[in-house]
Amino acid sequence: MLFLVGFGWARPVPVNFSNIRDYRKGMILVSSAGIVMNMILAFAALFLYSLLNPDQSGMVALALVIFAKINIVLAAFNLIPIPPLDGSKILAGFAPAGVQAALHRMERFGFLIVIALLYLGALDPVIDFLQQMILSLINILLPA
Repeated sequence: MLFLVGFGWARPVPVNFSNIRDYRKGMILVSSAGIVMNMILAFAALFLYSLLNPDQSGMVALALVIFAKINIVLAAFNLIPIPPLDGSKILAGFAPAGVQAALHRMERFGFLIVIALLYLGALDPVIDFLQQMILSLINILLPA
C-alpha cells in the first residue's frame, strides 16, 4: 500500500465491544473516532495555515496544506462503506441484522475489493464527493 498511494495501511485498533452497553451506538462512535480525528487534524492544519503569511512561510504553509489534504483524503476514504473501512462499521451500526451479517461476511474479502476498486478508479468519484463534503464542512467552520 505504501508504494501505491504514498502511505501505509492502518492497523485495526482492538476494541472490546462487551464493555459497551449499546452495541450499535458503540460501533458507530468507535468507528467514527478515526474519521473525526482526521477531520480535526485537517481543520487544525488549515486554521494554522490561515494564521500564516504564505509568502513568508512557504515551506511551513506547504507542509500544513499537504498535512490537511492527506487527512481529508483519509477521512473520505474511511467513510466508504466497504469492509474493513470504518464507513462499513458506521453503516452496520444503523443497518438491520441482515445487512450487518452481509457486511461481516464481506470483511474477509473487503481489502481485495477496496484494492481492486482503487486500481480501477471506481472509487475516485466517491472519494472526490466525500472530500468536497469534508472541505465544505471545514469552510463553514473556518471561513477564509
